Amino acid sequence: MKRNLKKYILDADLVVREATRNVAGMVLRAFFFIVITLSLTIALYGLFALIFNTDTEASIARENKAYVEILPELEQRAELLEDVITELQLLDHDMYREIFHAEAPNVDPMSTLEFLFAADTIPDTRLTSYGRIKSDALMEKSASIERNFAAIFRTLAGREYVLPPMTLPLKDINYIQVGAGKGSKFNPFYKIYVEHNGLDVLVPRGTAVYAAGDGVVTEVERSGKGLGNVVVITHEGGYETRYALLANIQVKKGAGVKMGQRIGSVGTSSNSYAPHLHYEILKDGRNLNPVHFLFASFGAEEYANVLYMSANTEQSMD
Repeated sequence: MKRNLKKYILDADLVVREATRNVAGMVLRAFFFIVITLSLTIALYGLFALIFNTDTEASIARENKAYVEILPELEQRAELLEDVITELQLLDHDMYREIFHAEAPNVDPMSTLEFLFAADTIPDTRLTSYGRIKSDALMEKSASIERNFAAIFRTLAGREYVLPPMTLPLKDINYIQVGAGKGSKFNPFYKIYVEHNGLDVLVPRGTAVYAAGDGVVTEVERSGKGLGNVVVITHEGGYETRYALLANIQVKKGAGVKMGQRIGSVGTSSNSYAPHLHYEILKDGRNLNPVHFLFASFGAEEYANVLYMSANTEQSMD
């Protein structure tokens, strides 16, 4: 048997009467109950998340830590790759301009990405984007180098092209024997910077000097002034090679010579700080940088050192 329970209240006139339901109060109490329940739920979830990590969160944290650890190594590798690319660009440019008579592209597509290294940390999305852009740039640079070599091979295959003299006129030379190259160098006698038109190679007096390519001896000069004893060989294609400061000369003007044929020996037949060969290459009467024609005489690493020595030796020997 159901019992009908009723509520009674004592009003202000001290009269007991039956209580009526307050709908607004019930709604308000229900609202506060829901708000408090949700707040407690959120607080408890936050506390749980701080104490216990999910598998996904732990995996992301490990990946972020790994990225932070490898970032310095990636930056170092990127810098090394940029240095190599720069050296290749410079070498391509000089090779095309002075040997193959063409201009090589010299554009750095990564020059606008320096901002990526401004912050101590890099977001995952930026790191991924940087890696993709860097990879694309390196692939493009590789393709550019491949196109350059293809252009070289096409040029070499042409009937009208004449290969310049591209061997060192001395044997068994180490890069540490390479001195000043072409450019403004400090003259040891005049104590001022003057234009140096050749490459100095330091070797003992009497070292044999050989023709850098097939040609005809067009000049033989014996003198104690200027460049001293000099031999000039004219080659096909408008090229000339000049061998100066010789101790003796073993060819005559008008004689034909073959590459590797001995033409004299190293000495100090004029103003010379020490025995060495002063070697020049000219094209149509214009002095070129001889070091750019010697890569066939060295390995890749040795030739890189030869380039460095010729460019950074400030004082010439003559």
